[in-house]
Amino acid sequence: MSQPFKTKRPRRYTEEALKDALSAVENGMGLREAARVFKVPRNTVSRYVQDTKARRLGKERKLNDFEEGLLVDLLKKFGNTGFSLNKTQLRIFVDEMGIAKASNVDRKKAREWTVEGAESWIELLGGLNDQGYLSNPKGIINLDESGFVLGFERERVYAEKGKKHVVSYTEGSTRDQVTTLLCGNAAGRVFKPLVLFDGVLHLGSMYDNTKDKLYVAVNRSGVMDHKVLTDYVRQEVLPNAPDK
Repeated sequence: MSQPFKTKRPRRYTEEALKDALSAVENGMGLREAARVFKVPRNTVSRYVQDTKARRLGKERKLNDFEEGLLVDLLKKFGNTGFSLNKTQLRIFVDEMGIAKASNVDRKKAREWTVEGAESWIELLGGLNDQGYLSNPKGIINLDESGFVLGFERERVYAEKGKKHVVSYTEGSTRDQVTTLLCGNAAGRVFKPLVLFDGVLHLGSMYDNTKDKLYVAVNRSGVMDHKVLTDYVRQEVLPNAPDK
């Protein structure tokens, strides 16, 4: 027959009261008197007097409040700059930290996207607008690229709670993926979607059930590069683009 469950009563004394009772006993006060004066159960005072290890309430802290605050700030900065720590690298539990799924950013691409590159892109758009290329909706093209990672799981890392986008830098050569590219213009025309496979040769299976509605490409990494994009624009977009 199972034993009846006994609810543990909440502690009705403070940590300071217990410390004062123990200090009073060390100075010669009796256990019963110390328990009565400081309103701490006599059995509790007796247990802490007999067991020196029990005097440490809870687990011993490795960091004080100031050191823990510095660690939290450091971990937040790691997560915001792409160098998030994993579980193996961090063994101390911090209330301000949570687990988030990292969004992988290729180091090579990150290095290439600079302030100068962004300013050059804005300047290019301004020039195209001045030349009249952006006045016709049929000539305004939008491309949206997405990657589907195969056989590669994003690592769970420590980051600030509530942060939705956590960057974790990876080496591009380590991932295996299929890339898709959707392309359309401002007039509502949608071109054949591009599907980029990781490989060397075009295989028949890549065209199964596509009904000639996809533009299939192949390169060694499965990641979009300038050659694949240029070939797609020349063969699919430009032949269907309007004159200036």
